[in-house]
Amino acid sequence: MKNQIINIIVKIFFISIFIGAFFAYCEYRLYNTTFRLDHKKNNFENKIDSIQVLVLGSSHSLYGINPDFFPIKGYNLAMVSQSLYYDKEIVVKYIEKMPSLQYVLIEISYFSLWYEVYRSEENWRDKYYFKYWEINPNNSEFDNLKNKSGIEMFGINFTQNAIRKNFKIYFSDNKPTENGWFNPAGLPWNPDNTFFKDSMNEEAGKLAIEKHNKVMHDELFDANKSYLDEILFSIKKKQLIPVIVTLPVYKSYSNNADIEKIKLINKTVFDLCAKYDCKYYNFFYDNNFNSDDFIDNDHLSPSGAEKFSKQISIKIFNNRN
Repeated sequence: MKNQIINIIVKIFFISIFIGAFFAYCEYRLYNTTFRLDHKKNNFENKIDSIQVLVLGSSHSLYGINPDFFPIKGYNLAMVSQSLYYDKEIVVKYIEKMPSLQYVLIEISYFSLWYEVYRSEENWRDKYYFKYWEINPNNSEFDNLKNKSGIEMFGINFTQNAIRKNFKIYFSDNKPTENGWFNPAGLPWNPDNTFFKDSMNEEAGKLAIEKHNKVMHDELFDANKSYLDEILFSIKKKQLIPVIVTLPVYKSYSNNADIEKIKLINKTVFDLCAKYDCKYYNFFYDNNFNSDDFIDNDHLSPSGAEKFSKQISIKIFNNRN
């Protein structure tokens, strides 16, 4: 009986050591895994002295604005689901450190004024901005994030997925280009570069709008308007040129958008542009972009990004004082 108890204790001891070592390994790998945000931050900071045009926004800008087609050096600092709060925090954090900066392009999408990361299914992104950019989320749930473990920070589901993929997650070979623009061609979910063109129809556009409507909350409008105001104030204070832009979407998306929301976007942006003397270029209903210019209902393809970047470049830089 005594030997059995000793054997049980020994087994428990070694199992505990194994579990402890496994959790320590997970913590180590989570904190040393390179993500797209981390790569982008390092690349951006290495070029910060020479950047003349800074692009902000969500995936619409990330895929849709390629600074290669600007006449001066630009960098795309947009990111998937990036909200105006993070655009504002990035501007405040870096604008004083950018001696060559002349222009800041701010994307306003259909959902921007009613959206915040922590109120969406992508609330885990708050943790990345905190970890890699040292930006505190505007969500009280993460007030004590610094004291949390990596597993607690990223969550069980994310950690399990990371383990299954040997921590090669979210960012591997699919790096943004040297100017921050991200080419979606050849992504793992799109190996043949067909994207989602088979779903670019009226029904799919309606579903895409409905998806965005679900993350748009009326109570967030005032805060987002304030963030946009702060961005413009910071830019003008430095005597730089702010430009607000709404990118093209496919007709199946724009046809299903809430007209009242569109009117409010236009009024809000035009009012702020009048206050801060800035330009607003709205391509939401632009019919010059066809199905070949998109990867899905609301994101430009690489060729669409080239087309749009050239057009917006002409409007911005040919009209400069």
